[in-house]
Amino acid sequence: MTKSLVEMAADIVQAQDCSKSMTLEELQDALKETFSTLQHLQAMETGEEVPHAEGSKPAIAPEKLILKNKIICLECGEDFKSLSF
Repeated sequence: MTKSLVEMAADIVQAQDCSKSMTLEELQDALKETFSTLQHLQAMETGEEVPHAEGSKPAIAPEKLILKNKIICLECGEDFKSLSF
């Protein structure tokens, strides 16, 4: 029987809590982050679209990524030439 992502995230955070003392807020944050990471890894493994965490915002505003002669990728940060007419 395989474990759900929630169970795996709880096991990971519980192991972290055993090695160092964590506050309730730190436990909640660690659980959310671990669950999100596991979701991301599972989506990558199955080839599905990667879900985004609620309230997550890109480091750079998308409007600033489209320039006159190039476009900057949000995922890798690489810039590409923009084809225009």
